[in-house]
Amino acid sequence: MALRRQPAHHIAARKRSGWKASLLTLIGCMAWGVSSQQPVKAITITINNFTDVYSVSNWTSVPGTGSINTSGAPNLIALTSGNNGSGTFSQTTFGIIAQGTGTISFRWRYSTSDSDGPVWDPFGYSLNSVFTQLTNDSGGNNQSATISVPVVIGDLFQFTQRTQDNFFGSATTRIDRFSAPKFVPAPAPALALVPLLTAVSVLRRRYRSSHPR
Repeated sequence: MALRRQPAHHIAARKRSGWKASLLTLIGCMAWGVSSQQPVKAITITINNFTDVYSVSNWTSVPGTGSINTSGAPNLIALTSGNNGSGTFSQTTFGIIAQGTGTISFRWRYSTSDSDGPVWDPFGYSLNSVFTQLTNDSGGNNQSATISVPVVIGDLFQFTQRTQDNFFGSATTRIDRFSAPKFVPAPAPALALVPLLTAVSVLRRRYRSSHPR
């Protein structure tokens, strides 16, 4: 008994049906893989030196009667107090909003040429406009230390170099070995489907190019 040949359009229809079934299977497998993955959580990472979100271009400089030198960035910055002979108080600040919750750490190296010592040109940091002095008024003209400051995302952090009188010499503080937290949010759930949709689009184009109607 002779086998009856099927019309070409029936064969093509079956091929298309088989391809669609394969595609649906692929979509199901990939979607299951996406849904079965552990959810990606937000994290906080540490940024070293004056880079990334802590690049010097993102800081706010308020020199007052002093100056701020960022030519050594991303490794080093320096603040110098005023010395304009006015006999008035002034402060030089370099500030940024904390980009994560954690610790800001840095090394500071202070040197003053004020003939009456460091008491007239103290250095420290300000957190939400509250000043904390780091230099010792009774210490030497050259001082240094490494400090860690707890911060919460959104806090205003500022390096602060002060002069009490703008007289008899200035002070310069160099800051390096800087590190600070950066919050990294979890990716949106829809982003996990991007590879799936891309793969489906590529497969459809390949099928259409190899199976013209």
